[in-house]
Amino acid sequence: MLEPEECLDILSIVRYKTQLLDIIDEAARLSESEKRRKAECIELRLEISSLKADLSAKELELATVDRTIEDGITSENARILSKENEELKVLRDNLKNLLESTQNKLKQCELEKYNAKQELEACKSLAPTRDRGLDSSAQLFDQFISMQGHAAKKFEDLQLALNDVRKERSEVLKRQLEMQTELDELKAAMDDYQADEQKYRQHTAQLKEQLIAESREQLAEALRAAYLGR
Repeated sequence: MLEPEECLDILSIVRYKTQLLDIIDEAARLSESEKRRKAECIELRLEISSLKADLSAKELELATVDRTIEDGITSENARILSKENEELKVLRDNLKNLLESTQNKLKQCELEKYNAKQELEACKSLAPTRDRGLDSSAQLFDQFISMQGHAAKKFEDLQLALNDVRKERSEVLKRQLEMQTELDELKAAMDDYQADEQKYRQHTAQLKEQLIAESREQLAEALRAAYLGR
């Protein structure tokens, strides 16, 4: 027969073992959550790479427009378009800085995930010591609780970082849309200028032809008058 105190000790050990198993299950759940967060970060990184490719294409298109503008616009229109071009360059630099900031955020997310994973591994490595007696089990339980809270805090920080990345991605998309709008307006202004220039050339050609015709007519009248006067 077991003594009552021994029975109580056994029951306490069983209770602590049950609690430790629950904590191990919670650690496994956190590990699955960490995998999902990692997948989200990979997806965001791919999307940002796509945005960078789009931005490079826009920069190439802007460079082409810049060369076209430099080749043949009057001084006033050149000044206006040059100012717009400078604004676009500033916007482009801001987008580059935003992309670099987003990449730094992603690196920070990966570091946070790695630290959280290390915390989970540390939690799992403490599990084999749970059978060393009631006192050591209680101490181990306290360590599990402390490390579980620390790991949960790490995951909360990771979630906040992911939210920041999503917000910055939205800002990148918004800036890209603004940049496309500026580019469309610039193209429209250039088309309008080319149309006005074409009209001016046509009008000049018409005036030139009219002037030549009038000069010929005046010359013919002068010759006719001179002939009649003779």
